[in-house]
Amino acid sequence: MLHRSFAAALAAALVGCAAHPDPTLEMGPDAKVAPDGLHRVSHVPFGTLYMRPDYAFGSYPRFTMGRTQVHFKPDSRVLSDAEIADIKERFDAVARQLIAETGRVEVDKPGPCVARVNLALVDVDLLDPKALSTHGTTTVLESFGSLTLVLEISDGYTAEPLMRYTRARRLRGGPATGADPAQLTAVTTTLEEFARGIQRDFQLALPRVAGGAPISCEERAGLPPPVSAR
Repeated sequence: MLHRSFAAALAAALVGCAAHPDPTLEMGPDAKVAPDGLHRVSHVPFGTLYMRPDYAFGSYPRFTMGRTQVHFKPDSRVLSDAEIADIKERFDAVARQLIAETGRVEVDKPGPCVARVNLALVDVDLLDPKALSTHGTTTVLESFGSLTLVLEISDGYTAEPLMRYTRARRLRGGPATGADPAQLTAVTTTLEEFARGIQRDFQLALPRVAGGAPISCEERAGLPPPVSAR
């Protein structure tokens, strides 16, 4: 199955990365800081991660989903509006499930202690097997194309950006697998596996990130801290 083969490939990749330095939140005058104030995390094994130094991932008990964006490369094969809507729906469903599995509750709108989650699939490049059938290259035969996933988390009350994670990936599959990339199911299945792979990769970066003292979601919204249960 695709899920198992993906997990095996990921496990092999992790073994190869074991000797790399631990991810570290860049601080000080040499830190790479984005225009919106997010600091880069160096040595992330998969993708690129930027975070606020005072943000602790997972510190918000509730979340709300923004609209998923899909942007194609200029020379990509473009899907129909209905196919794009279907991709967004399926991708959002997987994201919601993964977030809910962490114990967080989805709410209808942003507010204090609500993390706003925005997803985007950018630089989507879907190969057209009919146009490329004469090339006969391994890349064409074993891939549907490529895309970059962008995951952004912001405070639902202040709209302050908290974290941004990007990851470029090839879309598994292609003519050599016997799956027709013109079939929406083949593409969306690949995206769903991609989303689950992103979650596993993402976990490797966060636990070892050490920044400044985190600010609670209540403090960020200017609210009193919650009363501890006795």
